[in-house]
Amino acid sequence: MVGGQAAGIRGGRYVRHPDGTPIANLYVSLLDRLGVHVDSFGDSTGRIETLT
Repeated sequence: MVGGQAAGIRGGRYVRHPDGTPIANLYVSLLDRLGVHVDSFGDSTGRIETLT
């Protein structure tokens, strides 16, 4: 994943999340950062707050 100031995503780091965290959580978070607000996507269980 690439970070960018325009999207408010800090790059240049490696972040581990607990086993079983759905990748759909990342998609929901990315969509939110890009201005597309969705409550869920696929099997998402929430947003990933550590992108910023």
